[in-house]
Amino acid sequence: MSEPGTPCKRSAAPASQRPAGVLDAGTPSGAAIRTTLAFALHLEVPALAVVFVLARGSAGAITMVAGSVAGSACGLVLLDLFDQSRVAFSLALFALGTIGTYGALGRRAPYGWVQALLSLLILVGQSLDTPDAAVGHAFHDLANVLVAAFCAFVAGASPPSAVPAQLQDTLGARLRGLASLADPGPRASAAAVLALERGARRSRNLLANAWPTRLASRRRARALAAAAAFVDRAHDDVLVLLARERLIGAIASDGAVRAGVGPALAAAADLVVARHGPVDDDREACAAHARGVARRLHRAPGRSETSLSGIVARRVRRLAARIALLSPFLAPGTRALPRFAAVVKRPRALPVLDRFRLRHAVKSAAAYLLVLWAWVAIGWGAIVPALVVSVLVATLATPVGATLRKAALRVAGVLVGGIAGLLVAVVLLPFVTELPAICLVAGAFVLAFSWIQPHRERLTFAAMQASIAFILTLVHGTAPSPTWREPLESLIGLAFGIVVVVGIMHAAWPIDATTSAHATLAGLLELCGRRVEALLRSTHRPDTAARRRDRAAAVAAREQAAGFVHEVGLYGTQFGRPAENLAALARPVLEIDALVALLESLPATPSGAHVRAAPDGVDAFASAVRQDCRFLASCVRAFPGEREGCDDGDLETVRCASPLSPAGASPNDAARVAAFALIEELLRDLARALSGDAETARRRAA
Repeated sequence: MSEPGTPCKRSAAPASQRPAGVLDAGTPSGAAIRTTLAFALHLEVPALAVVFVLARGSAGAITMVAGSVAGSACGLVLLDLFDQSRVAFSLALFALGTIGTYGALGRRAPYGWVQALLSLLILVGQSLDTPDAAVGHAFHDLANVLVAAFCAFVAGASPPSAVPAQLQDTLGARLRGLASLADPGPRASAAAVLALERGARRSRNLLANAWPTRLASRRRARALAAAAAFVDRAHDDVLVLLARERLIGAIASDGAVRAGVGPALAAAADLVVARHGPVDDDREACAAHARGVARRLHRAPGRSETSLSGIVARRVRRLAARIALLSPFLAPGTRALPRFAAVVKRPRALPVLDRFRLRHAVKSAAAYLLVLWAWVAIGWGAIVPALVVSVLVATLATPVGATLRKAALRVAGVLVGGIAGLLVAVVLLPFVTELPAICLVAGAFVLAFSWIQPHRERLTFAAMQASIAFILTLVHGTAPSPTWREPLESLIGLAFGIVVVVGIMHAAWPIDATTSAHATLAGLLELCGRRVEALLRSTHRPDTAARRRDRAAAVAAREQAAGFVHEVGLYGTQFGRPAENLAALARPVLEIDALVALLESLPATPSGAHVRAAPDGVDAFASAVRQDCRFLASCVRAFPGEREGCDDGDLETVRCASPLSPAGASPNDAARVAAFALIEELLRDLARALSGDAETARRRAA
């Protein structure tokens, strides 16, 4: 790490005196030509390599290197703006920080964005006082990334081939969770429903980062995408079954309908998580076994096949059979794909601008600038630890909702790790001179912090911050620090960086997890009302761009809602918000969205039940559903004690009888009619949940 000199001083000719198109040797771009061939590669800040490994997530080696190269390139270009215009430099850095943080909180290659942002800010922080050494710092930082990528790849922590295996495990866990959720039926808890929603988010994140490699062919990636799509459909269908049984009780008299759902999903899960390779296992034998399991699932008996529950249960068994047939193609070495899976495509809906991510990214970029300019103002040398902890605190937040308890845990994690590193550097390292002994001492602390991460969910981020703070405080070059000054400066820098980020997150434009949970649930409910109205008023239901955007927005809102509700349950409320059971409030909203997805997946027929009904009655019922969703969404946004009277008698659907009649209709039309009736029951159940009534919505005959 370079020592601070006189900040921002550079002797260079004015831009107006340089010939156009000629690179000045004093600029970072000119220095690149001057020093590239003669530069001897060596690590300047070896602690960064360890930090990159600790924070890598499931990123592959190529993702890490590509992000570092992109960030360093942006940093070299950005440094040319510093002497020309401080305002332009700040605005450009603010824009790049916002874009990088927004991408890091997304689904496509998130750690690549994190690595790019780290490389950009670290290079800028190192080179503001010594711009001529910018290229050298860039090479040092890239060397750190190369070492980290190599070590992570050799250790098996982040090779791209591990992502498909992780996706297999996640899909198998989701199937087992769905099977266990279907067994207790209406006794299944709302927390279990939300746990499956978080599993769905993880599988989609992994799928977005599963890209073809030598061990993960393009065919295997497509098979995994098809399996994830089938699991998503089964997930929604199981939620519909549970909602119907909980509110109407129709399946209670027909145990055979639901009884076959759990075993079918469990059998598919066993095949999905099995590891079959092209060398150590007989692929033909595995495929034959999968065909046998799928045949048994297809032939499973079931009654009431014309009712909604019977049709949905049959869909679940068929989906489980397709997943079973697809399971041999999820393994390494896949070179073919079944026809039914080849037609399944990854959803390519138009991107939805996430206002929570955007707000978080803007505040994070402001925090980076504040840390950087504070260093410039006071001439302080520990800028790299402050910037590193700022980036990692801002970008590794999932979800982005803020709670005071989580903020306190993160600050405590940095202080605990930093103080531990300072004590080891001052007390132990003067007496430990051998490299193996130093590695053993440092490894014991890192191992302890790393063990806490997967075993204590509430302390996960705090433990990771402690590991990073420990390394940045302890390691200062190729040998232990001879004095206590450098470790203490690093500890002060770490504390300053995290305090700035946490202060901005909570003081300026705060994102409260409780408020965000209510807002996302309300937005999801309004989307459901709009989609139901479109289904009722359209006979052919074209897949327009607006409907694709609505589906993409619904998926994003559903994932966010589950994450925010889980965060509130894990860390508590904020700003004096009253404690409430948000899981019980979220469950009916998630079930309504699952039911709408089921309706959208049913084949539309010109002679559907909604076509035979009177047009005026259909329009009135569609408007009633849309109006009720808006009314309940306004109640969901409010907090207990702030809501107006909300009762199921206030709903328009209660006073507007459904004009749909299943008489003489096909099974799909009958299921559609029953689904609209179930939507009415779910709206009533949500109204009673909002009013605080423990009694569920009244039951009606199937």
